This record gives sequence, structure tokens and C-alpha cells, in this order.
Amino acid sequence: MSSGPPPGQYGMPPPGGMPMANGPPSGGMMRPPGMPGPMGPAGAAPMPGYNPQQAAAGMQQMSLGGPPGPPAGLGGPPPPPAGLAGGPRPVSGGFGGPPRPMGPPSAGAPGGFPAAAGGPPGPGGFPRGPGSGGAPGMPLGPAMGGMPAMGGPPGSGPYSGGMPGGMRPPGAPLANGGPASGPQQQQQQQQAAPGMGAPLGVRPAGPQPPAAAAAVGPGMGMPGQGPASGGMRPPMPGFMPAGPPMVRPAGPGAPGGPPSGSGPPGMPGAFPGGPPPPGYAAAPGGMPGMRPPGMPGAPGMPGAPGMPGPGMPGPGGFGPAPPGGMPGPGGMPGPGGMPPGGMPPGGMQQHSMPGPGMPGPGMGMGAAPARQQMARIDPAQIPRPVVNQSQEVQVFETRVNGCHVNPPSSSTRFVVRDRGSASPRLLRASLNTVPATNDMLGNSGMQFALAVQPLALPDPDDDPVLVVDLGELGPVRCGRCKAYMNPYMRWTDGGKTFVCNFCGHSNPCPDVYFNYLGPDGRRRDTYERAELSCGTYEVVASKEYFARPAMPVIHVFLIDVGHAAVASGATAATCQCIEQVLDSLQGGDSTLVGLVTYDSSVHFYSVAKGQATPQMLVMPDTQDVYAPMPSQLLAKLAECREQLAELLASIPNMFAASAGPESCSAAAIEACVELLKPTGGKLHAFVSSLPNSGVKALKMRDSSSSMAEKEKQMGLLPQDATYLSLAAQAADFQICIDLFLLAQSYVDVATLASLAHTTGGSLYHYLPFNPLMDQDQLLNDLKWNVSRPQGLEAILRVRASQGLDVEGYLGAFYKPPNSPTDVYLPAVDCDKALIAKLAILEKLNPANEVYLQCALLYTTTDGARRVRISTLALPVSDQMGAVFKGADLDSQLANMTRQVACTLPGGTSAGAKELILGRITATLAAYRKYCATSSSTVQLILPEALKLLPLFSLALQKSPILRADVRPDERSLWLAGVMSASCGRIMGLLHPRLFAVHHLLKAGAMPPNGAVPEPIVLSSEMLKLGGVYLLDNGSDLLLYVDQDLGEGLCQDLFGLPNADVLHRTPQPLPLTQRDSAASRLLFELLNTVRLQRCAFMRLRLAKKGDPYYGLFVNLLVEDKSTAGMSYVEYLCHVHRQIQEKMG
Repeated sequence: MSSGPPPGQYGMPPPGGMPMANGPPSGGMMRPPGMPGPMGPAGAAPMPGYNPQQAAAGMQQMSLGGPPGPPAGLGGPPPPPAGLAGGPRPVSGGFGGPPRPMGPPSAGAPGGFPAAAGGPPGPGGFPRGPGSGGAPGMPLGPAMGGMPAMGGPPGSGPYSGGMPGGMRPPGAPLANGGPASGPQQQQQQQQAAPGMGAPLGVRPAGPQPPAAAAAVGPGMGMPGQGPASGGMRPPMPGFMPAGPPMVRPAGPGAPGGPPSGSGPPGMPGAFPGGPPPPGYAAAPGGMPGMRPPGMPGAPGMPGAPGMPGPGMPGPGGFGPAPPGGMPGPGGMPGPGGMPPGGMPPGGMQQHSMPGPGMPGPGMGMGAAPARQQMARIDPAQIPRPVVNQSQEVQVFETRVNGCHVNPPSSSTRFVVRDRGSASPRLLRASLNTVPATNDMLGNSGMQFALAVQPLALPDPDDDPVLVVDLGELGPVRCGRCKAYMNPYMRWTDGGKTFVCNFCGHSNPCPDVYFNYLGPDGRRRDTYERAELSCGTYEVVASKEYFARPAMPVIHVFLIDVGHAAVASGATAATCQCIEQVLDSLQGGDSTLVGLVTYDSSVHFYSVAKGQATPQMLVMPDTQDVYAPMPSQLLAKLAECREQLAELLASIPNMFAASAGPESCSAAAIEACVELLKPTGGKLHAFVSSLPNSGVKALKMRDSSSSMAEKEKQMGLLPQDATYLSLAAQAADFQICIDLFLLAQSYVDVATLASLAHTTGGSLYHYLPFNPLMDQDQLLNDLKWNVSRPQGLEAILRVRASQGLDVEGYLGAFYKPPNSPTDVYLPAVDCDKALIAKLAILEKLNPANEVYLQCALLYTTTDGARRVRISTLALPVSDQMGAVFKGADLDSQLANMTRQVACTLPGGTSAGAKELILGRITATLAAYRKYCATSSSTVQLILPEALKLLPLFSLALQKSPILRADVRPDERSLWLAGVMSASCGRIMGLLHPRLFAVHHLLKAGAMPPNGAVPEPIVLSSEMLKLGGVYLLDNGSDLLLYVDQDLGEGLCQDLFGLPNADVLHRTPQPLPLTQRDSAASRLLFELLNTVRLQRCAFMRLRLAKKGDPYYGLFVNLLVEDKSTAGMSYVEYLCHVHRQIQEKMG
């Protein structure tokens, strides 16, 4: 039995079943109750591109509906009418991490198209690029979203409420009491003081910092005395404490501090009118840093009771008072700081225990000598991802009152309402407010990039993507820059011309497309046409977009039948999985299938309707590769389904006596490429050993610890450049290569991965492959691969408006030397994402917006040629505070992770770590310099939008690609995975979720509404004796069992008498559901986690002493380990770097 569930469990059965991620119980797609069926406005048609009747049950529906309606106000594309009625809402992908009360809750945080009028392109390729008079191609817009997809899409996390993006409701009073009188004034206010509103009825005096921040400052506790009647004594201005600082969220009350908290009037941290809102909490017991009157200091601290000693705050001294004397948040420190030296040697130590009703330990980064360190940073007070368990789904409108809204995190469950800008699932910009000049961008320390996931899975309740059919007219475009029609084109001359929002060119309106303008200057059919009112739509391509007839859906399965594959069970498992997914292949009756096997030679099979037995054609010469009789080696699935199933069942027996270590997998892949050249298609190659014979044979590479660092990193580069040539050749002929590595040892992933990387394919790795543990995972991976939303022979381009430019792309794709602006993808699917790098070429006008557009030309699996257009409008500002307020953590991390993955091969781990540290140091130093000048120089200030940047940067430095103890194949696999991963998947890989299963068993039931238990901190300090913990990173599930597990629980979960027997039982140890309440509850948790991640995620049991325990420990990123510092030490290290940078 595999580690996966038995049949019928979690909606993801063993061989024969597909994970039921938000899907119906059968093969059809499910529409939420109340959602209208496929329909569209005038000129729109239902979107049949993804064959919903044949898609897997795990695939979420991309339903269609009517276009948006008129806006509630002016100043941008109109919002649609009320959203669609929705039924039960599935829970989406992984949460960002364990919740922590840190800071105020975020309010929301192609090409290849026809040339200019010169006519259709010539034969031999798709039309590409603008005409001779057109611009060479322009930048882009924000990208992919939070909807999970199989194998790693984003997850669900904090469900932030309120107005998206920190916006104030229309008409709400400003900080000075004035009314908000329109989008322009509202936008100016946000740029002037983003995130810095005062508590209700309170106007802070003095200068206000320009952006919300999280600060590390000294504690506000008053050692030696209790609070005075009516509240705590206010801080003494100008006094700097001797004690260490505390981490605190910033908002209006202090430089970057949150609103005041609950408590008696005048007490620092009082929230007027009630308890603190979610996200704020004092340390256990009361105000941090407080002791009862007369209580002695911490052990070893000199001084009489009640008097502060070295390392503790002086009486009444807590650093400079906040501007205007406003109190800090409840139970949290005022601004103060870390001394220039940062964390002293020897680490921090705990305060003395507080008395009843008094505050718990503060958190410090102090300056006292090591021998007198009496304070320790409180792990509960440092920034961490927050999980909101309210299960309230945020409704995200892409624009409000004509203004762009900062998108929620990709690890959040949200529903998108398209108000004229693209969904953040498709386009996500690293900066939601664009700096006015390139110098300003450089001074910010941040990079401007766009994460693009063009076919990202939507939430079932999202506004649908509409399909527009304009007949022979085809897509309406600008005649100069070739930008596509979008809601921001300006209509003039009574509707006879339109001005391009990208290049400013005035274009005549085609006669058949003409409509009159209304009093507001908009066309009267704006709300009836998706291209005039929606940020994303699809348009049926006209004949000039076809260089040849649309290619059919073709799948060739290449099976390893060598000795290693047969002995390990990989051959039998592969044949069983292929047979079970034949009915899930898309393309209908025209789908073609081919079967090829190999050991030391290559075997082709001819299967035809009415043929009694298949014919085998052998290619013995693996040095001179060819494909015999290509036209007879591809069978129609509809006609030969039974013959193919019988052939697959007989293959393991045919090669049961295979002997010899030779494997010509590289030659077999090249032969299959030759087979597919006339038509194009998808090749699924199953490889069980290193290619060691025939053309392109590889050798074992030395990876011993005695090698120099530079030589180790060279092992991440392909050892044979001919693999890159083969991949480019396959991409030229529209051939996509998927690799399934079912090996027992080294197979040189770095070299083989280039085949999938260049051709738009996927790479799957099972090391060491064990059918008992891995066959369920293999089946689910293969079934999702062939049934997910996808397109063929795709070309993508990102354009940007005047003043911006697209510098390049990061990701897995093919970019021909003669195409500087287009990205070619033989296959594109809902899981693939890339990064477009943007540059500011000239000064931008803060009164205007800039525009980014992604256009994807592709062929659906039904044979239709479509163009998917996504447009994003972003505001411009000359205020640095507004730029930081609009920073997007998810896309910035995705960009930085890809840059590390690109620079590491051939470089050094130390150089990559310096790149990460230098990037975050530059960003945080810029924030301090331009947005937090009123704060103490010894204070670590974190912008609210980027307060988790140090944590995720530390996690990246501890990732497998930068650890010396990870095998080369595993490093190469992780590196290849992040190059095409979405923002949500990268967030999950860097910061997993850790669940205390024994707490769940004690509670006796899962949280309601599809929620999961609250994750705990990723630290070994959270592991308790006798505990059971489940760790989920979106790719694997690890179940850690402590050695002191109770006998009853051990029997209920594993069927073993005690923990000693469990730990002596050798791996692999499959986990099956047992007839006990504890086992049923554990499997319910596994089911929920898999549904949230939309991935099967095989389960591994981690016990002390085995390799999986080492993997589990390495994923506890907040601990100090051989891979790097602890989270607390890293915060101190970052602070020192900022101080050095600022002199």
C-alpha cells in the first residue's frame, strides 16, 4: 500500500483516481450553485478551450458569464454588477505560515501577432512582432494569482477584510478631519501618508512617517514599579534605554506604528473604545517589560529590587517618544533600537518571570555586555505570516473608484472581481505604485518586475474570462505598437477614432466596430463588450494568426524497460499509470497516441484499428537516431483504446528478463523528437537510470565534499551542450518534453532538466522510486499533466506604455535569437509562470497611470486559435513612501528566487547569499533613509508591506539550492522547479506550514468550513515530547513522530504497540487509515491540506535517525543550523548591515 490514501479517501484515490481538488465526484466539471451557465455579451461566446467535460475532477472550472456592468463612480474602467451567486467555496492553496500578532492586519495587501498593415506573415512560423513602423515590444503588468493548481499553486492564508489595499471607504474623514472627496484626493492622500491614518477621533501631532512599518525598538516596560493609577507613565523624551529593543508593528502612533490599543486612557497601547483588533496582542501576562513593584530584577542583575541593572531599561526611559506623544500599540514597545553592535555574542537571555497580571518577557536586540544579557528576543513578537481562521473569503476588486488596489497575498483565499484590470492571479507587479523616475527606483533598492501566469486557475467564484469573436475582423489593435484593445483606450471624434493608451497613436475605428459615444465619453456598448470593460478577455484569432492548420493533440509515452527500471518496479508502475490516464487525454476523437520503449535499443510500436497484435519496430543503432515510419506509429485513441491497454499490460512481461546496465534514454528521446517533427506534440519520457549508452551518453560527475565550491556549482550546469541543442530543436517543431525521473540514484538532473525547461515541459522526480510509496503520486502527477488547462504552440509578449520597457524574462521557455520581444512555448499550462523585468526609461507623470499588457497567442486542445489579453493599470508617484506602500512581497520574492537560480550555476553559494543579503539590505536601508528618518538610528524598521522580507530571505538562504549537504540532483531539481513556479508555490516552498497533530486529536474535530488547524512556528522549540507534527511545503508531506509517543496513540495511528517498535521499523513505512478516531482525524487533515494545495503530496514518515528526519529539521527555517542563522540572529545581522550601509 502506498503512502497515499486508499480508494475513496481525500478525493485522491490510488491508481485509477485523480485528486478531487474542488471538483465533482465524477469526471465532469462542477459549476457552483447559482452560477449562470456559459453565456456572454454581444460578440462574446462561451469559452470551450479547456474541455471541461474531459478535465480531471481536480481541475477547477473556468466558467463563463456576462460582462461587467457600469461603475459606481468615474475615473477608470467600470465595475460590473453584483457578482455571481456561488455555492460551496473550495479552500485554495497553502497558507503563508503560522499566525502572529504582528502589526495591523493588511487591508489588502504574444508577440507572434500579425505585423502592421503589411498583411499576414509568411509561411514557416507564426506571425511575430510589430511591423516595420511599430515599436519593438513593450513592458508588462502584474501577474499570477492565488488560485492553487495541481503541483503547487498558491494557497489560502490570512483572509484580510476591510477595504482592499488599505483604501478608505468613500466619504470617510481624512486624518485631519476633512472629507474624502473623490479618487484623485484619495490617491493623493495615500501617496502623501500611506498607511498612516490616526485612530478614530485622534489626530497625532508632529510629523508622520510616510509608510506603515514594523519596528524593532526598545521595550516600554518600567522595571521596578507597576503602572500608575490611570495608566502607565509616558516615556521620558530623549532618554535612550540600556536594554534591548523589541519588535513591534508600526502605525500612526509612532514611527511606522499601529493604532493605539486597548487599556485605560493614557496608557500606551490603548485602543479607544474596546479590545485590540486582530493582529495585536500583548505578551502573556500584560505589558512587556513590566514587573510588580519591588520585584527583584532578573537573576544576576545588579541593583536593589525595583532598580534597573545593566541591560534593562531605566526608570521611565523607553527611547524617544513617538511623534506628537502618541502612544504605541498595546503591550508593545515604543521606538527605540538596536545598538550599533546588534546582537551581542552569546545570544540573548530571558527576563525574570513576571508576576500575576504583569507583562511577559519583552523582546530585545540589546547593547548590554554579553555577561550581563538579561533579555532575549521574544519569538512571539517578531514578524511572521499570519493565518486568519475566520474563513471569510475576501472579495477583491481590481479597481475601486477608478484607482488601482494593492492585491492580497497569493497565499490568501480571495475572489476576484474584474473592474478593468487583470486579476493578480494572472499579472502581479512587484511595485503597485510605480516610481516617477529611474533614479527613484534605484534609490528604493527594489526591482520593478511583473510575475505572469497567463492561464492561472481561477477561483470558481471569480469573474469569468469571456471569449470574444469578432469574425474576420479579428482582434482590434493599435496600428503602431500593436497593443490590443483594452478599457483604457480613449475614444474620440464621436467614436470614429481611438487613442492608444500605450503609445498615444490615434487609430481609425473599423466600420464594423463603430458605436456612438455616451455623455461620459465612453462607447455606448462598453458594458456589452468584454474588451472594453474587462482587464482580461480572450479573442478568437483571425486567419492571419495561422501559419499552418492548428496542430492536433498528440501524446507519445516513452517507457524505460531497462534492467534497473524492471527490477525497481518502475516499468510496471509506469504502464499501469499510463493505461489509467488514457481516458483523461484532451482533444476528443482526434487525439493521437504513440508508445515507445527502450533499454539498450529503442522499440517503436505500430497499433492500428482491427490489428490483432501490435508490430514492434526496433532501432538497434543508438548512435544514428531516426524514427521509422512516423505516420504509422501514432494511433487514434478513439479507435485503438483497447489495443493500447493490452499492449501496456504486456510490456512488463515482455522485458522481464532484461539484463545489462545500458540505458539509451537520451537516444530514445531524440528518436521520439524525430517522430513528432512533422506534427508537433507532447513527449512524456520516463527515465530510471543515467543515460550511459548511445548518442548523448552521460557520465557520473564527482560531487565529493573534497571538491572546490566553484566545481560543485559547475555540477548544476548541463555536462553536454548537445542537450540544449536538442531542446531548441524540439521547441522549433512545437514539441514539449515532460520528464518523469523514477531513479534509484544519480541521473544528472541538471543536464536532463534542460529538455523540459526549454520546451515548456514539466519535471517530476521520485528518488528513490518505490512503487509502494510513489505510484499514487506518479498517477496523480501524470493525470494532472494531461488533463489540466493548457494550450499548444504558444507565443507570449509583454508590452508596456511609454516611459517603460521590458528588459527580459526569467523562467522556463524558448527564446529564439532572432526574437528579442517574444517568448515561445511549445506548451503552456495553468501551473507555469515567468517573470518579466521592467525598466523606467523616462520621467513619468504622477498624474497619469502606466499600463502593462500580456498577450498570449495559443491553440486550445480543441484546435481553436485564441489570444488571451490581460491589461494592468498602475499609478505613478514621486513619493517614496507611496512606492513602499505598494510593494508586493510575493512577486519580489519570486523575482529574487529566480535570479538566484539563474546566477548559482557556475557561481558560488556565498555569492548567491551575498546577493540575497545585499538586496534586502538595500531595500530596508532605503526605507529607513527616505521614509523613517524620525526613528532612532538604533531601531530596525520594516515596511508593513515587506515586514516578512527578512524571514523569507533567510528561508531562501536555507533552501536546498544553497545548502552544501544536499545532493546535486536534489539541488538541480529545486532549481528547475522554481524557474517556472508561481508566486504562491514559491512562498510555500520557502516557508512551509507545521501542524501539531496531537493538538488536533485532543480537540477531537477539524475546524469548520474546510479550515485547517492553526500552524505553529517553524522552530524545534515548538516540538513537544510525545508530539506528532505534520509539515507541508506544497510539494511533500512529512509526519514527524516523537520518540516518546504514547502507546495508545501509536496503536491508533500506526497499529504498532509503542514508539520503540515504530522507530525500529525500517522505511518505507506506509501509513494507511485505521479504524480509530485518531486515524480518521489525521486522514481528514491530510485530505484538507491536499485540497488546499491542489496537489497530492506523497506522505513520508520522519523518525529520528533516518533521512526524512534530516529533511524535516532542515525545513524548520527559524532554527539555527548548519545552513544558516536563526531568525532572531538574522534580524540582528540585517540590522547591522543596514547600520553599516548608512554609516
